Amino acid sequence: MESRAQQLRIDSNLRGRVHRFDGLGRLLGDWRSICRTAPILAALAAGVTIATFLIFAVHGGWWLLLALTILEAALLAAGIYVLMMTVASVERDNEAKAHSLEGVNDNLRRYTGRIREELAHARRTQHNFLPDLQRMPLPASLEWAAHFAPEAEVGGDYYDAAKLPGNRAAMLLCDVSGHGMGAALIATLVKSAFLAWTDEAKALDDFIRQANSNLCRFTPEG
Repeated sequence: MESRAQQLRIDSNLRGRVHRFDGLGRLLGDWRSICRTAPILAALAAGVTIATFLIFAVHGGWWLLLALTILEAALLAAGIYVLMMTVASVERDNEAKAHSLEGVNDNLRRYTGRIREELAHARRTQHNFLPDLQRMPLPASLEWAAHFAPEAEVGGDYYDAAKLPGNRAAMLLCDVSGHGMGAALIATLVKSAFLAWTDEAKALDDFIRQANSNLCRFTPEG
C-alpha cells in the first residue's frame, strides 16, 4: 500500500510538471513540429559549444572557461529538459485522447450489442407472425410448403393463410418496399387487417378496403 501511494504521488508530481509545459506542448503539437525543432536545438547546442571555445581561445583564463562551461551546461540542460517535457506533454495528450477514444468505443460496442439484441428479438417476433405449417388450412386437400429468409434481421416480406367458410382457403403474400423496422411495421398493419377479415368472414373487398385504409393512415409519405 505504501509503495502504491508513493507511486501515485510520483505520478501526480509528474503530471503537475508536465502540465506546466502544456502551452509549449500545444505549440509543438505533433511529431512533425518536434522533428522541425530538433535540428534547431542541436544547432543551438553546437553553436554554444563553439562559442565557448572561441571565447576561451581569444581571452584565455581558467575562470572564464569555468564560467562558460557552466553556462553551456545550464543551457544544454535547460534545452534538453524543455524538449523532453514538451514530448511528455504531447504524449500525455495522446494518451488522454486514446483513453477517451477507448471509452467511446466501449460505449459504441455496448450500444451496438443492445441494438443487435433488440433486432434479434424483433426477428423472432416477426417469425411468430408467420403461420404454423403444421396447422395450415385444408390439409386434406392442400399440401403447404414455405421458406422464409428475410434479407435483413427484419423486413417487409410476409405471408399468411387462413381457412374460410365453404371449404375455402385464403393465402396472403406481402412484400413491403424497403427493409428494416419500417417495412416490418407496415407488414404488421397488413397482418392485422388480414386477421380481422378472416375472423369476421367478410367479402374480399372488405379486406382490401381495410388494408388500404390502415396503410393510408399509418404509412408515412414516400
